[in-house]
Amino acid sequence: MPRLFVAVPLPPVTVPGLGTVSGGGGALPHITLKFLGEVAAGRVAPLAPALERALRGAGSFGLSLRGLGAFPNEERPRVLYVNVEQGREELSSLARRVEEGLAGLGFPPEPRPFVAHLTVKRLRPGRSVEEARELLERHRGTRLLATWISRVELVESLLQPGGAVHTPLAAFPLAPAPA
Repeated sequence: MPRLFVAVPLPPVTVPGLGTVSGGGGALPHITLKFLGEVAAGRVAPLAPALERALRGAGSFGLSLRGLGAFPNEERPRVLYVNVEQGREELSSLARRVEEGLAGLGFPPEPRPFVAHLTVKRLRPGRSVEEARELLERHRGTRLLATWISRVELVESLLQPGGAVHTPLAAFPLAPAPA
């Protein structure tokens, strides 16, 4: 069964002290709108038409990333991420559209509220919390990316010993911004 997610692809993002963020298997980084998990082969074909309908009329927008954050919090960091500075509302709107568009196909809505972010590092248990806190403090206001978002992708994630390999299965262009 393919392991799938819906995401906004991003150009490379370099975080000083952490290097270039990778979306896995050398793929570009992304902001996940919805993780679908392992999907039975017979359920994959209806995804693209449902996403196309759900995203119809959604417009392209500017996005900027600034500073680092941590899940579950900065006191007990397990995941480091880059904050979305500009484009947060647009990403939330896209995530809502995706949730609603896929609900009819039996994909339950995410129980947690959507938090727009770019994951940069998962910390292994025992990893220095102080090192993570130092990175958080050092990059609190660092501007890391400004770009234009013009599409959403349905992506397959194949887990490999060296990390996940991501393959876009379908792309959904967003409407051009009004002039």
